[in-house]
Amino acid sequence: MKRILVLGAGQSSPYLVRHLLEAGPELWVEVADRDIDLARARVGGGERGEAVELDATDTEALAAAIGRADVVVNFLAPIFQAPVARICLDAGRSMVSASYRSPELWALDEAAREKGLVLASELGLDPGLDHLSAQRLLAEVQAAGGKVESFYSYGSGVVDRATVPNPLGYAITWNPGNVVRAGAAGARFREDGVTRLVPYPEVFRRTWPVEVPGEGRFEAYANRDSLPYAPLYALEGARTLVRATLRHCGYCETWSAVVQLGLTAETRIPGLAELRWGELMECMLPPGSGHLDLRVAAHLRVHPSSRAVDNLRWLGLFGDERIGDLPTVAEGLETPAEAMIALLRHRLELPPGGRDLVILHHVVSAKLPDGVRRRYTSTLVERGGTSGTAMARTVGLPAALATLSILDGTFPVPGAPIPTDPRIVDRLLPAVEKAGMRFVENAQALAEAGSAR
Repeated sequence: MKRILVLGAGQSSPYLVRHLLEAGPELWVEVADRDIDLARARVGGGERGEAVELDATDTEALAAAIGRADVVVNFLAPIFQAPVARICLDAGRSMVSASYRSPELWALDEAAREKGLVLASELGLDPGLDHLSAQRLLAEVQAAGGKVESFYSYGSGVVDRATVPNPLGYAITWNPGNVVRAGAAGARFREDGVTRLVPYPEVFRRTWPVEVPGEGRFEAYANRDSLPYAPLYALEGARTLVRATLRHCGYCETWSAVVQLGLTAETRIPGLAELRWGELMECMLPPGSGHLDLRVAAHLRVHPSSRAVDNLRWLGLFGDERIGDLPTVAEGLETPAEAMIALLRHRLELPPGGRDLVILHHVVSAKLPDGVRRRYTSTLVERGGTSGTAMARTVGLPAALATLSILDGTFPVPGAPIPTDPRIVDRLLPAVEKAGMRFVENAQALAEAGSAR
């Protein structure tokens, strides 16, 4: 019997675990998490799985669990990607991760190849499915002899507003720590031949509108560093290369206010859990007097009845509630960022009957040999339902398929690859579509005045 170890039982793992448990009688799935009850919930009543209590910082216990497995699926926080990979390499085990490939993981590529192991990463939604669909779209352009002039790639995990009425249009369907820390490293991309650098305080202010077919208008902000994808996507000659995140309109205005106020800071505040939310906001403002919301508006240079101030009020940031009284407060809460993580877990929980919404949308502008410019698009829209969230499905499916491919010996690339390699695309994308995920592709002539976005 083949054994799969799933490290991490968080919100992105349910579909992955269920898919692996149902993959065949010859598989055994071990789900390990420091929260044993959460691990048990993921395994459910599966006859070919078990839950294990495991703290990933316990290197000895982690190595023992990895040694029992044939393949490891690492759904832990990104900081554990390279340490887990090194243990897998020493133990002769392959690993699949949904996190961005770190330089430390990439450094293990040659050693993994020599051992015939796979330490694959970026096998989730974004990154993951975005790579698979973008590569196919770019191959279509290449087959037509087109020269790519601009490439925009948009990823999004929001909510179906028809089922979730909160004013941010957002719900926590994955690690809220990543939500709070989004944009902290700033962003870099290329636009019209010019490299653009966006510092953290500006990330959520420099947005632009994007029309998604069938879904309407969203707002986009630049996502991390787009430029390393130029060689990976063979886009060195493109004048524009942008990877971005979509949100419902109004979200970025609010989150920009959160950032400007310093509420995502990692600065330790002694006794933070004893403070009231209004007192924390007071900590973030210059000295003054008057109503707190008016002073916040003045500090942000927005109108007191602006959407951002209204949303800060809706979140409870002007309130008298004690921060430590939130039901989602983790032990040892010390920083504003940790307080915001707890607040988002509480206020942005996906309600019963609420559905989340996942969107991947690529827009490519290319010039063909006959001089005609064409706009190529590829769009995936997934909604959650009774069987779980769209986020868990779109993150879990690519990882599950890669894991099963490694087990049956058909994963085509050893080392530490990401799914930009055509061989991986050809292996995984048909299986993704067979599972019911549909990428709608379109191409049309682009007038000179038309938008490349």
